[in-house]
Amino acid sequence: MEAPLSLHDVHYAANGMRFVTHRHQEPESRLADYLAEARVLLARPPAPTTRPQGTADLAVGPDFEGLRWFLMPDESAAELAESAAPAGPTPREQSYQTGQ
Repeated sequence: MEAPLSLHDVHYAANGMRFVTHRHQEPESRLADYLAEARVLLARPPAPTTRPQGTADLAVGPDFEGLRWFLMPDESAAELAESAAPAGPTPREQSYQTGQ
């Protein structure tokens, strides 16, 4: 498959950069096939080859946890594993509710 844009396609002129894009389009009739393929892939996602990254894997200072507002990949994986029967707020949600 050809790359959408190559450095060989970029040219500079007095009035600025010029480039030609190579757009690849499928007919709308292929949409159903792509959606069916996506459903198969999403129904049986591949198992991870490595463990999800956690805060212990990062070289960050002690203030990182206090500023962090997002889930780390290992926390997301744990929540997804528990999502079959959610019992209540996650420990992270509890810490926000209690202000700790």
